Amino acid sequence: HHMFKPSMNFHRGYTSWQFIRGQEADHYKKPLEGDVTNPKNIPCEEMYGMVGHSLSYCLANVQDWRSEQDWFAPRTFGAATKWVEENASSPFFLAIDEFDPHEPWNPPREYLAEYMDLDAYDGRRIIPTVGGPNVFNEGELDYILASYSGEVTHCDHYVGVLLDKIKELGLWENTIVALVSDHGHNIMDHGVMHKIPDHMYPELMDLVYIIKSPNSSLGGTECDAYVAHHDIPVTLMEMAGITPPEGLDGRNVWKWATGETPQTRKYATCIFYPWLWTKDNKYVYMTDNEKKNEKLYDTTKDPEENHDISKEHPEVCRRLRDRIWKEAKGNIPIYDVIRHGHEWYEYPDIHDPTGTFSESLKKTRDERMKK
Repeated sequence: HHMFKPSMNFHRGYTSWQFIRGQEADHYKKPLEGDVTNPKNIPCEEMYGMVGHSLSYCLANVQDWRSEQDWFAPRTFGAATKWVEENASSPFFLAIDEFDPHEPWNPPREYLAEYMDLDAYDGRRIIPTVGGPNVFNEGELDYILASYSGEVTHCDHYVGVLLDKIKELGLWENTIVALVSDHGHNIMDHGVMHKIPDHMYPELMDLVYIIKSPNSSLGGTECDAYVAHHDIPVTLMEMAGITPPEGLDGRNVWKWATGETPQTRKYATCIFYPWLWTKDNKYVYMTDNEKKNEKLYDTTKDPEENHDISKEHPEVCRRLRDRIWKEAKGNIPIYDVIRHGHEWYEYPDIHDPTGTFSESLKKTRDERMKK
């Protein structure tokens, strides 16, 4: 559903595309009737954050599912596999945006059962989201971890189905395959659930980036460079013998990995709503775009980033903060904390025509950010 919102439209430039509808709160089907903002009326004992705001759509989108093939991973990779079969006779570029394992984590039961004894579990069926819960009864966090793990395993299986098809069609030896993630998850790492702007810790920031080259002799090669998403198009184009157009900021990571060219990036920077982040070979630094709050970690001594030393090293904070602003080439706008709930970003709320729940959501969000 994000594909239809401002700043998205990621299908632009492709000769064809196919949307697999219904993920998360996609306004794909008519929302379920009844007060889904009341925890008594949803399939979990408590709701948190955005759950009540979107669950009516989420549940409506999946209520017709009857078999594993109805889940998003088999539908998405099934469509991709069919496309490869139909287009295998000529060179192609295929991008697959598999939304899962995004929330809500609801893998088929057999995948969930790989990670816990479901018959022995009698705790809450929690649907976690940004904002909570952050306190659990015994066994509940294990249930959430099992749900996430099952979702990942489910997706992995269907990635394998696609890769097997590429091999079956005889394309493996002359095809580049890149597996990339957009972000990780805090699952009570550093005391929070999911991705939080002021918690850009390794669980969130260290991503999957795997490239399978036609040159099989390079299998297992690792690269410890600072790599970002804007490197992907430059890397893939040059690997395919295509000269990237002018104006792209990315670097060819493949040449770094193979040692063809030296690594030249000494640090990385990132922005996530109002918070900014930078990392080099010694420090990780975070601050908000009003420069009112900051965190500093020495990763040579504290690789898991558990001990904030910003108060002890103000001069280091100042230097790293200046680096971020220099990278931005000017002042950084004071963005709204979270877009959710804003009229310009959200669909009309059919289920909450008075706006009562949306206002409650904004109030909860603001109170949480103050804390």
